[in-house]
Amino acid sequence: MNWYKRIKLAQITTKKPTYLDIGHMEDNLTPNYLWVYYNNKLHTKEALPWPNQINHETVFPFIDGKNWKILYAGRYDGDTNKISIQKPLVGPHAHRPAPNFLKDMLKYNFSNNAEIFEF
Repeated sequence: MNWYKRIKLAQITTKKPTYLDIGHMEDNLTPNYLWVYYNNKLHTKEALPWPNQINHETVFPFIDGKNWKILYAGRYDGDTNKISIQKPLVGPHAHRPAPNFLKDMLKYNFSNNAEIFEF
């Protein structure tokens, strides 16, 4: 790991990360993953390095565009062992914490001791 990466990781671990801090770095040592909870199932896909992969919509093309506003989605960062949860943008779940079953499912799938951050 180069000096710049070590500094960036130190900065991330000393403050509350933003959504873009989790799973969006280019030079990871371990894979990052994109995930979406759709039709009562957790769908995951390994993230490709930028610019090969732009967003969840390109990685999960089977999801209709109008549904993205009501879904839980996020990323797992293998280097920092952090999971992001982007809550639905509209509807009753937009203003509530993510459900525990989803958090448990994410930890089971990625890492039992991962930190989870909701956005």
